[in-house]
Amino acid sequence: MSKESQRGWTAVVPWLAGATLFAVGLRSIAGPAFWSHLATGRQIALAGLPRTDVFTFTHADAPWINATWLYDRALFALWRIGGAPLIVLLHAALLVAAAALLMRAARAWAGPAAIAGAALLAAGLLLPHPPAGPQAPALLLAALFARQLADRPPDRRLAALLVPLQLLWTQMHPTFLLGPAIALLAWLGRRAPRTPALRRPGFEAPGSMRGLALAGGLAVVTLVNPYGIALHRLAWHSLTRPDAAADALASPLAPLYLSLPHAPLFLLALLLGAAGLVAHKGRLPAIPAGLAMGTAIAALRTPYLRPFFAVLSLPFLALSLQAAGGSAGELLRARLRLPLPAVRGLGPAAAAVLALLSIGGLAGGAYDRAAGTLARPGLHAETEPFPAAAAAFVGREGFPERALNLPFDGGYLRWAHPERRIFADVRRGLNEPELHRTLNRALAGEAAALDELEDDWSFDAAILSCLWPGGADLARWMVNSGRWQIGYVDGVTVVLVRPGAADAAADASADGLARLEAAIREAEAAVRQGRRPRLTPRLAGAGFFFSAMGRHREAAHVLGLVEQAAPRMISAPLQRAHSLGRIGRHAEAARRLEAVVARRPRHREAWAMLAEARAALGEEEAAAQARARAEALGRRRRRGS
Repeated sequence: MSKESQRGWTAVVPWLAGATLFAVGLRSIAGPAFWSHLATGRQIALAGLPRTDVFTFTHADAPWINATWLYDRALFALWRIGGAPLIVLLHAALLVAAAALLMRAARAWAGPAAIAGAALLAAGLLLPHPPAGPQAPALLLAALFARQLADRPPDRRLAALLVPLQLLWTQMHPTFLLGPAIALLAWLGRRAPRTPALRRPGFEAPGSMRGLALAGGLAVVTLVNPYGIALHRLAWHSLTRPDAAADALASPLAPLYLSLPHAPLFLLALLLGAAGLVAHKGRLPAIPAGLAMGTAIAALRTPYLRPFFAVLSLPFLALSLQAAGGSAGELLRARLRLPLPAVRGLGPAAAAVLALLSIGGLAGGAYDRAAGTLARPGLHAETEPFPAAAAAFVGREGFPERALNLPFDGGYLRWAHPERRIFADVRRGLNEPELHRTLNRALAGEAAALDELEDDWSFDAAILSCLWPGGADLARWMVNSGRWQIGYVDGVTVVLVRPGAADAAADASADGLARLEAAIREAEAAVRQGRRPRLTPRLAGAGFFFSAMGRHREAAHVLGLVEQAAPRMISAPLQRAHSLGRIGRHAEAARRLEAVVARRPRHREAWAMLAEARAALGEEEAAAQARARAEALGRRRRRGS
């Protein structure tokens, strides 16, 4: 693209896309991993780097490899300086800086509209992932490596820049293996045959080994870390093993939704990349193409790596958009006989409108409301999704030393109660899969799994999240066992203790119930005023808690408020239909379930519940049809597994 065509207002479009990326980062901290990193950073600051687990009683003194130890220490230092506002701003800036480096690199193959389109797609792909985390500095380092290795020959000056950065990266995030991989990719790209017109001044001759030596040197540098080669095994595990919980870690409510607004974007990016491979004429640039394909394959298997695909594939997606846009422009000119300036203006105009709409939606919290991320536009850390309100009860004198907790809450409990050891959290490289499998079996209602946990770990309290799928149900099963009673509940958290152990905490328990009732009154007031109620963690958790405890009239009412607050959530109408059926309102339950199966026709549980509702109404033929559909979906699921 000529310099003349880049002048004017079209040059502003990439800046609007960059502002969209910044808006993605300017959202409150709501993920559980943040509290784990912060608590670990505090421990490092006070007592040095722990080599064994000092946080849980389930893995007490077991070896622990912390792949983000330097990030954790820096995070705690930033918290002490400026708290959550400084952390949110800095992470948003790191994200924009990484994208800006690659957007600038993309100018060699694409114009402003294509670059802006790729950046907007990257922003959409980044939305479901917590913006504040060690992936932010890792993304910037990966972008620096890609940019420097694409633009400069491998000489001593480049090595002097990249070696310290590689050393830093190795201490901050398990993706540090990308550093040597990018250097190797650059060397392979330069060794490929080039026509004289494609050679760039200063690059080494195809037979030179300097690039390979640089890649090898960077690999050697990664051995300089507190854990030696063991860190590499953990890093390889993180890069190659699927992690089904990665997306859910941004929000416990995400699995409860019918579909998330960002869900089609990853498929769109993959299709766009494939189109670029076909439509681009000429030799593909090695680093952009290699990074796009490599991170796409990794992201397909491991959702944890999708932020790296979103950012590192940006130049190649811009190239693909440029190629696809050129073909579409020619088609428009031929079919509609539009003048060339008008065709060229369509892309920048569309990108500008999309960027402005995206910024407005993010600033107003539209995405976070639709996806239930529990984050909001702002510079603060969300504490309501965690056991913050239960702190007075958990921290009281005499509270049992050992308490069961779900991994989602573990990081916050570590931060809020440093004097206590927890049951589990979301850290990598420590918690054995068997423990999590047993806990998941207990969440699914398997009594033997709960007995196994009690026998193995001898805990005398349980701090359970009503938001996490199965959390409230586990509380009910524990109470029904006769070995536990509810000592505290506030809608977000329910704390179980042994019978007779909750009498000394009546004030804290009353405070929790008052918080729960206040959340319900706030939602009711919004409905009376004709407004959509705000989906708060406490409101959602209260609905699931009432349903689990058999308080079905209250559950039906509260879950109705949740439905109005989050129309895309599928769990609320299902749970509400269950409660409606339990209080004899079968016709209303059937209507709710008909709406669910209309939106999600392959939801086996919804069809089974609809069969029960139709049978209760005496509609045997409709019940038989729904039952047959549920059985067919069940057989299909078993064949798939």
